[in-house]
Order: sequence, then structure tokens, then C-alpha cells
Amino acid sequence: MIEEIKDFKGFEEIALCFSGGGYRAACFSLGILSFLEKISLLENVKTLSTASGGTITGAKWAQSQTDGESFQTFFKSYYNWLKKDDLTKNAISHLKSTREWKKQGNEHKKRNPINAFAIEYNKLFYHRTLGDVHQAIKNGKTSFNKVLFNTTDFSHSMGFKFQNITSGSTLGNKKVQKLGHSLNNHISEFKLGDILAASSAFPGGFEPISFPSDFVPKNKRELIGIDKMNEIGLMDGGITDNQGISSILSGKKTYDLYFIADVASP
Repeated sequence: MIEEIKDFKGFEEIALCFSGGGYRAACFSLGILSFLEKISLLENVKTLSTASGGTITGAKWAQSQTDGESFQTFFKSYYNWLKKDDLTKNAISHLKSTREWKKQGNEHKKRNPINAFAIEYNKLFYHRTLGDVHQAIKNGKTSFNKVLFNTTDFSHSMGFKFQNITSGSTLGNKKVQKLGHSLNNHISEFKLGDILAASSAFPGGFEPISFPSDFVPKNKRELIGIDKMNEIGLMDGGITDNQGISSILSGKKTYDLYFIADVASP
């Protein structure tokens, strides 16, 4: 027993999952990050997997690390954003404003509630893309080396993952790959705000967000060769896995600790 204790190296590699649960999940996830930072374990989080409301915090943390912010800067800014609680008000304002939908970067989007929220989310993330996060991870700017933002593919009844590209990993799902669509080379076209909108589009509250037409302007879809791709309706990642754990367990890598931050009601 004593020898086992001596050999124990602690939680050197942590897989962290943020569950769905709306703003409650977003706030709870921020508390988890703050707790891990205070006990000096935040740097040990090597993989982050999120669904629905947990993706708000997960994507914001990823954007913050991509931009080289300190944890204190991230916490203060994001905490104040959550406290103001202007998300719905601002999204409804976007929905009403014809001018908002004519702005560069929005003109390809359908004018509907989920895209109105996507516009607001993109402002929260300063229009950063999954490609920006991927490059930051590749350049060693982040403490983690893997992010998985989970959504649900309503067209094929299965999960759909937005992730940074590492050896053997692919963006989307097996059905998309089987149809011959390789998305790995185009992650710089996918904004974090649009990904969050897909991950948090809960049934009954939102319509599906269309992939790729709500994500990428038509001229760019033609340029990168995904203009012939059939539309996929993406919705809340919590429909297929509200904890985001299956995306981690489906991989070959193992971790010292699987930390599942689940705000589901008892």
C-alpha cells in the first residue's frame, strides 16, 4: 500500500466533460474551471468535451486560451457576460433587424431564431473559428490538446462532432465520411458561435441549424468543394449524449481522471 502511494503521480491527464443544461450548465461549468484552477489542476485538463449549455463555457474557454488570455481575464469577462444575461434580448433584437442580416458574415444565414443566437454567440467569441483553436493547440498555446463540441445530426439520427484535427480524428460523423465529404481541411470556415448554436439548439425552442449553408457562404462552399453536400440539420448535442462522455470513450486514449460535470436534476 505504501509503495502504491509513493508511485501515485496524481491526475496528470484529465478528460473534462461539460453537460447540457442551459445557463445553469454554463455557470456550473465556469465554477468547475475556477475550482480546478484554484487547486492547480486546470493545466492538467488535456481533453474537453461539451454538449449544449456546457458548450457555451467550453467554447469561451477555448477562445480565451486561443487568444492567450490569463484565466483571471477569462473568468472576469465571461462571468460578467453571464451576469448581464442579455443573450436572449440581443438575439431577439438581431431577429428583428433587417440590417443585421445584411452584414458581412451573416448574409448567407437563414433569418430564424437559431441563427439570431449564432450571431450573438459569434460576437461573444470575437468571430473565432475552430481552425483558430486547432492552430493554437498545434502551436502549444493551450493547456489542452483536444476539444470536442458535440451536436446531433438530425438528418441521420446520430452524433456530429466539431473537433480539432489530430491523427486519426475527423470532423462530423461516419455517415458524412461515408458520403465522401472530408471536412478536416475546412475547419477554419466553421465559427465557434455557429458551432455553439448547433450544440445548444434544443428541440421545441429552436429549429435545426443547417450545415453547411448556415455556416459557410455559398461562394466559399463552392470554392472549398462542399457546395454539393446535402444539407444536414444540426441540433442540441444533449439529444444523443448530454454529458459529452461518449466522444471521449470512443477514442483510444485513456486518462488518469474522467471529470464529468453534470447538472442534470436528481
